[in-house]
Amino acid sequence: MQTLRTQTTIPIPLDLLFLLLLVPAQMYTGGVSFLLVVPLLFYTLLALWHPLTSYPSLPEQLYKTRLAFLARFFLLLVIIAAAVVYPALNNIFGRLSTQTSPSGYLDADINVHDGAVQVESALNFLSSKENPYVANYADTPLKYYGFSVIELPTNPAFEHFVYLPGLLTLSYPVYKLFAQLKFPYDQRWIYLATYLILVMAGVALNPLLTQPLIIGMNDVMILLPIFLATWALSRKHVVFSAILLGLACTLKQSAWFVTPFYALYLLSLFPHPVRFQELAKAVAIIVGIIIVVVVPFVAWDPAAFFTDVFAYPAGNVAVNYPIRGHTIGTLLVAMGVISSPLDTFPFWVLQFLVGLPLVAVLLRYQWRRNTAGSLLLCCGIFIFVFGFISRFFQDNYVGFVIVLILLGILWNMAEGVMSEAKQSNSV
Repeated sequence: MQTLRTQTTIPIPLDLLFLLLLVPAQMYTGGVSFLLVVPLLFYTLLALWHPLTSYPSLPEQLYKTRLAFLARFFLLLVIIAAAVVYPALNNIFGRLSTQTSPSGYLDADINVHDGAVQVESALNFLSSKENPYVANYADTPLKYYGFSVIELPTNPAFEHFVYLPGLLTLSYPVYKLFAQLKFPYDQRWIYLATYLILVMAGVALNPLLTQPLIIGMNDVMILLPIFLATWALSRKHVVFSAILLGLACTLKQSAWFVTPFYALYLLSLFPHPVRFQELAKAVAIIVGIIIVVVVPFVAWDPAAFFTDVFAYPAGNVAVNYPIRGHTIGTLLVAMGVISSPLDTFPFWVLQFLVGLPLVAVLLRYQWRRNTAGSLLLCCGIFIFVFGFISRFFQDNYVGFVIVLILLGILWNMAEGVMSEAKQSNSV
């Protein structure tokens, strides 16, 4: 949250600028307006009274700066609680307290993403020793969900569970604990806990991240271990960092795209004699975790696993997931190049032709300034472009890559401030 007072061309502190942009966005999408506006007003007054100063001036203003920081932090927590935590809890408890209709449908389920509902059903199958990648979801609460615009002969999610096993592995102990306590389970408990660990100004209030969280999308589950793995690596905690990235790679396919940038950053942290030993150690840990978490589900039924996790999102099954979202595919459908959003199309060719040159360019860019911020910035850009030329790339995915890119930019800015402080103190 440190902001230069005089060494920046921005007329107001960055933390305040982010809040002035993001709080109105949160008011538009939901949240408790009173608890958003009032803390923002006091935050603005604090910024006018005592802007957070640069590192060199901290010793002479330490107590005043500490008070201003703590007051800002408290106000930020109030804003986050009003914008995200309260709406999420309200949705969760509303769902738990709603009476079920004779058909089995809950009106409150309209506020829950079908992905969270499917994960809950998958955990139920797993508890009954039934393979979630083989099970049919037609007789689960997922039957009440569909596609509002595109006509489908059946919901393809009935036959395919697209999520990687790490999501089930991390959620299952909590699911069993709730069952033991006889308390209704909601998958958003996991996502909300993950979000609260990740909270930070400028990221925690991004509506493209918070609104998907409230309804039960799992992007925060992948964002947190990527961020923590990068932070741990920046402090040369290779084992801890590799464990976190390995877990991320078992949660969602997008984490795999972090690995080349992660490897390049790791190589820059160590002298030549040991850098490849450290890289080999990290690779062994990451691969080992993937083997431990994923391979049991693959061995359970290899065909079902690869169909659900790879063929289904690629559009190579009997009833495909429709082409939708912010992708080149929707443009090709509109132009008539692809006749139907349900058609199979070789997006992998575009991803190969664009992805390989792009990763080479980004790695070269990162090598010139090989920092933790550049790692996040480059992998965010790569995932964004790769998603744009995929079969589907929706709002929550856009929010995910924006957060990665923003984290990278802010991280580099913070390192620049710290570098200036060290140079000033050495003069």
